[in-house]
Amino acid sequence: MKRLAANFALVVTLAGAARASQEPPETPVPIGPGITPPVLTRKVEPGYTPEALAERIQGIVALEAVISKEGQVTTLSVSSSLGYGLDEKAQEAIRKWRFKPGLKDGQPVPVRATIEVQFRLEGLTFDRKAEEKRTSFNRAMDQIARRDVPAPVATKAVETILKLSQQDYAPAVFIEAAWRMNGDKLPRDPEAAVALVERAAAARYGPALYEAALRRIEGRLLPRDPEQGMAQMRLAAKYGSHLAQYFLGKQLQTNPEGAAEARTYFQRCAFGGKPECQYRLANILQEKAKRSERDLVEAAAYLELAADQGLPEAKTAFSELAAQLTSSQLAKAQKLKPELVRH
Repeated sequence: MKRLAANFALVVTLAGAARASQEPPETPVPIGPGITPPVLTRKVEPGYTPEALAERIQGIVALEAVISKEGQVTTLSVSSSLGYGLDEKAQEAIRKWRFKPGLKDGQPVPVRATIEVQFRLEGLTFDRKAEEKRTSFNRAMDQIARRDVPAPVATKAVETILKLSQQDYAPAVFIEAAWRMNGDKLPRDPEAAVALVERAAAARYGPALYEAALRRIEGRLLPRDPEQGMAQMRLAAKYGSHLAQYFLGKQLQTNPEGAAEARTYFQRCAFGGKPECQYRLANILQEKAKRSERDLVEAAAYLELAADQGLPEAKTAFSELAAQLTSSQLAKAQKLKPELVRH
């Protein structure tokens, strides 16, 4: 399958434009009134990773950049990820790009801007509207989470999420539900929140399915119905909820007949990067009646992945297992780590 050239867009952003004139000259300014945007003069195409090609991944990587007075990209961070190594490919290529610098009062100035890199594959349908919603959602959530974003920009980001929720974009519907449940950014309204959770769950959104399932199992703001809750929990796991996969893995692990299925659930959420699943999977590998060297090496890799994310019990368990392994086996574990988690 042939890769199409990745498209590039320098997106005009008005973030903090009202205070740009008050900032020191060397402080990066946002594109806005009085600022001439940088112009791309040299472009290097980002490549596809083998993983992305194999999974036929398409979409947009959005990045926040600072373009210097010399026309070079000096700061770069991902605000909407695509995964499968494509974020890194986009960053690697953009750092080689060159620009005619942005101008203020006719003089070059460092400029803050958003860059979007679109990855597409020839012969595959590309749902542009759906991808634009995903990117808009991710960028808004990134702005809400950051402490250095001016209040007007954060407010606009909240408005973006609510607009997407009105358009039935399930992740935004679920975020609105969380805000209404906790009284964060919106007035607290648990009943409205649960209705939003149900709406997002009906769209087969994994996190919403998990939340609705857990509430049915426990009888919290939804009628208690463990049977329906467990059916919904399995559906949540199917649609990618790592919390649901972890929940089911723990439930099945206590039943000898469910051990194989538990391992499958833990593998799925471990691959998604959940440290608790990596830790549990490592324990299963170590406790196998006929464990092999591969089992121990894989267990060490999972434990270190979980320890890298700060899970205390994983740090302890890795230290204990590492003391039993040879330097060659530990080297194999290090080499194996990137293969055990989605990038």
